[in-house]
Amino acid sequence: MRRFIGLMSVVVGISCAGLIVLALLGGRFVPEGWQVLYVRQADFYYRALWRVDTSRGLTFPENDVRYAESVFALSPDGRFLLATRYDESSAQTRIFDLHSGLRSESIVGSDQWAWSPDGRFLAFVDEQGDLFKLSRPDFDKGETTFRLTDATLLVRSRGDMSAPVWSPDGTRIAYQDFRANVQQIYVVSADGSENFALIGADDREDRLSSASDPAWSPDGAQIAFVYELDGNPEIYVVEVETGNLTRITHHPAHDVAPLWSPDGSQLVFLSDRRYLLGELILADLTEPLRFVPLDVTAFLASSPQWSPDGRRLVYISGDDGEIERVDVETGRVHQLTNEQMSHRLP
Repeated sequence: MRRFIGLMSVVVGISCAGLIVLALLGGRFVPEGWQVLYVRQADFYYRALWRVDTSRGLTFPENDVRYAESVFALSPDGRFLLATRYDESSAQTRIFDLHSGLRSESIVGSDQWAWSPDGRFLAFVDEQGDLFKLSRPDFDKGETTFRLTDATLLVRSRGDMSAPVWSPDGTRIAYQDFRANVQQIYVVSADGSENFALIGADDREDRLSSASDPAWSPDGAQIAFVYELDGNPEIYVVEVETGNLTRITHHPAHDVAPLWSPDGSQLVFLSDRRYLLGELILADLTEPLRFVPLDVTAFLASSPQWSPDGRRLVYISGDDGEIERVDVETGRVHQLTNEQMSHRLP
């Protein structure tokens, strides 16, 4: 993909005295908003789940479970942890119930998952590139079975599908699909009955275009995304029902990975305007449109995460690889971890 996206998605590691020290992973606000859940390297192979008390800066273990997996996704309610482990030929995934301690059986077949807003379902893209919906096990009934054969096919791929994202009300899923040398964003209903292109190729045949990184607004009426024309990725917003398109950024740098604030009044995105390693920029969508560089770098990180009240962002520092928090109004930065390891947001 683009050089900036490729840079930002590299798995973090630190070379030390000829050894590879695996990345410390994690960094997401729990629903209550005063703790950040993350995954910490337990030893060379296993990882452990930890929390940071953001008011006091104290870290403490979440449980005594050791994880061999390397990629994690927390359910919206903070109860379930989806974890994926890679081997030589495939990806194996399990779900952990953080309340009961139960865990599902391992399944093989996907490394692209997205939780529904209520945490009852998962959307995923399988090894053939098709989009499915799957119910998670009902741990309250003691269920641990988790089979891909139980999944419902939503879209049969005609290209290279990726990046499923649920709408806030759980009725639709946005995804990107690479067809006929053009990457477009599509929206499918959660039952598969409706599927349409949200944004596609530019009308001019002599221009190369690509749409990616879909992000639903909190009210589900709009989707922010990256629209690349002739090699220059910019942030756009489209109204889902009407298709009305609004361009947010106008800059020769790479602006990618938009993320809405909880109240929908702001977008934060990654850019390489000042730092090749990446920085966070806040777009205030109220009139007149204004941009506020947060003056923090996000090297080798995925998108930052908003606190539930929309006042703070948690991200990975490009300077030292630790989890940091920034107040979006004052710009004050506070380091949450000091473990001398690299981190990555899930």
